[in-house]
Amino acid sequence: MKTYDFTEIDFRIEQLAHIQPPLNVLTCTPDYFEVKDIKNVHMKGNVGKVEVSKANSQWNFIKNIYLQLETEGKLQSYHELPGLKLAEDMVFAANPAAAWVSNEGVKQLVLSNMVHPSRQLEVPAFKEFFLNLGYQIIALPSDLHFEGNGDLIAHPNKRLLYGGYGKRTHKAAHEHIAKSLQTPVVLLQLIDDRFYHLDTCFHPIDTDTVLVCPEAFSLESFNSIKKLFKNVIRISAQENASFFALNCNTIVNGSDKICIIHYGSTTVYNHLIEHGFQIHEVDTSEFMKSGGSVFCMKLMYY
Repeated sequence: MKTYDFTEIDFRIEQLAHIQPPLNVLTCTPDYFEVKDIKNVHMKGNVGKVEVSKANSQWNFIKNIYLQLETEGKLQSYHELPGLKLAEDMVFAANPAAAWVSNEGVKQLVLSNMVHPSRQLEVPAFKEFFLNLGYQIIALPSDLHFEGNGDLIAHPNKRLLYGGYGKRTHKAAHEHIAKSLQTPVVLLQLIDDRFYHLDTCFHPIDTDTVLVCPEAFSLESFNSIKKLFKNVIRISAQENASFFALNCNTIVNGSDKICIIHYGSTTVYNHLIEHGFQIHEVDTSEFMKSGGSVFCMKLMYY
């Protein structure tokens, strides 16, 4: 398998094999969450300004939604890891790894090589969790940065991955991922500092439809998105940056379609309603001070 830029895309979505979406959720407790330094533009002016009790309340509210979805059978399971003292950003569980499953049913986990040293401390705990579940662990060359599910997003129901690069993840990392997972990866170049991970600006909601912020991408990459989705719904940079609207979590299990999203977005909210999603609006304002919202705060796995 290989990576694809716009000029190299020589397949159609309907030609690709089917895959079920992951329905297990892993989070990390916010015990040591704070803004200690500036790792992205959203953290500027927020160092030392996290309201701990409010952050804990927001996190627990989201946790209880996942637990209710598990009780209702809309999720298979919910699990959480304890936060580590020196890993203040570990609450953003989407970043230390990315989960997949092979054609033969082998569960696979690609470990991250994160840019910032404090975030590198998170990875061993995720590795141990997934080793205990029998996952095949895939480690990339140490000189290639890769930031997990934040920069590796699946095409709904198809064996196709989208790889964000240019801000936190190296383009070459996706070449190793495509070969290791035996799955094609479409390369998407990120060019706006506000949208430093793919999960902040690109959100497929079904096989044909994607919500996307065009300003986040190079022209060639945006053309790749338009080539592979029948319905490309443009979300303004202002709405997306203000509400982290595309950093929501959509869960599809048969006829059940759920979205957990930070409150306040209008365009994204209305499109989700039109596409049949039951919406849970939540407050992630304390976590947005660090540059993340609902999608960042969980890792979906098989």
